[in-house]
Amino acid sequence: MQQRPVERIQYPVPVGPSTIKLVDHLGAILEACATFAQCNPCDLSEEAVGTTRRAELAAITHLLQARDCARDAAREDWRLADSIGHFIAGTEALEHAGAMEPRELTLGRRLAVTTAVEWTHYLLQTCDAAYRPPLPAPPPAYAPYGAHATAA
Repeated sequence: MQQRPVERIQYPVPVGPSTIKLVDHLGAILEACATFAQCNPCDLSEEAVGTTRRAELAAITHLLQARDCARDAAREDWRLADSIGHFIAGTEALEHAGAMEPRELTLGRRLAVTTAVEWTHYLLQTCDAAYRPPLPAPPPAYAPYGAHATAA
């Protein structure tokens, strides 16, 4: 399975190395979960089963690595600490929960793929908001046409 290169987000504010690794892993989680979700569970061919397992293992691996990088990133930038705490708590089931009877698509029979994707999006949005330059101020509001004549 050939991996596509993940576009690295360019931030104008200095970003710590753990945060850069974290963003890279979060992008890889989304790609692996998308591949895993597209797999057909009814296709039992060797190639399809292999693709499914590789996608699931890639998502699990990147999620575990993202959790480690997130802890380091929280120490580098206090602005991310709360969101990282939520991300780690939301994905805790992958490391510490017992296997569950899957009612939906799960990673390692422990964490729902939708949950992993939602927490990944949440943390990516937080990183984007923390490091993106502020938006320019809106243009000044102009008085409606003719309002200056009635004020005099």
